[in-house]
Amino acid sequence: MSELRLPFPANAIAGKGKLTANDVELLKTDVFPSGVHDTDGAVMLFALNNACLEKCAEWNRFFLDSLSDFIVNHTYPQGSLDEVNALWLERMLAADGVITGDLEFDLLIQVMAKAAFVPDSLKVFALSQLRHAIHGETGALARRRITSGRAISEADILFASGVISAGVQEQTPPSPSLHRVLLAIDAVSNPALNAHGWIRFLYSVRNGAEQPRPRNEGRLVEFAA
Repeated sequence: MSELRLPFPANAIAGKGKLTANDVELLKTDVFPSGVHDTDGAVMLFALNNACLEKCAEWNRFFLDSLSDFIVNHTYPQGSLDEVNALWLERMLAADGVITGDLEFDLLIQVMAKAAFVPDSLKVFALSQLRHAIHGETGALARRRITSGRAISEADILFASGVISAGVQEQTPPSPSLHRVLLAIDAVSNPALNAHGWIRFLYSVRNGAEQPRPRNEGRLVEFAA
């Protein structure tokens, strides 16, 4: 995205490295009067976010709402996610598999919360952020965790549970791939420091993954970041 040529006024905003409330209003009225409806517009927002280190609260809300709406409601399948747009989102959020920006992490959470169906590949990607946070204390999630180091907290369990529950029907069991990424998280943790509910959670996901999975899409299940 560093080689992307931005049109005016986006190029002027990127050049000063700062996003103000006036800039956001200008983008809304002159560049995206009806919202973000194509990939070029979405890439432009990512480029602006990367170029400007100083951001205002108005930008944060505009970035999250515009991109989550585009990804969920203006790409196929509308209202849902598939492997294709999930992979595109992963690549936009993290070049090396680790989401380093807080706003990018918030976007992942918001997209998963909005979508009526979330593919397991995106859930594995989201759960891998917890593994990175525990193992090397890297990424945006590492800065948000209540417990530092290799202890899995109750908040971590709630995060993992919410990711697995996003966009599925109540009776849809988790897939083996989700259980595997949880085992990878467990492997980098310190068993002596983990919350008591962690092992119980692992077993519940394993037992669910062993059940036959219905071949249908589910509804939204909200979860906490």
